[in-house]
Amino acid sequence: GSLSISSTLRFVAASDAAFGEGLSPELESALQSLSPGEREVIALRVLLDGLGLDLQELLDPKGKWGAK
Repeated sequence: GSLSISSTLRFVAASDAAFGEGLSPELESALQSLSPGEREVIALRVLLDGLGLDLQELLDPKGKWGAK
């Protein structure tokens, strides 16, 4: 089945204990300085990028809010 945004965010929240595992100390420190909500946005962007999807296109498929 497909992943919903809410199930993705629940996964991110559940795996927050292992957050930063295997990252460089600099990147881990930068990510830990973000709020949980900001980390969720980063995780969602990375997930969508890995799937070849564009967040702006998903949220605004007709381009009404896009930069001109």
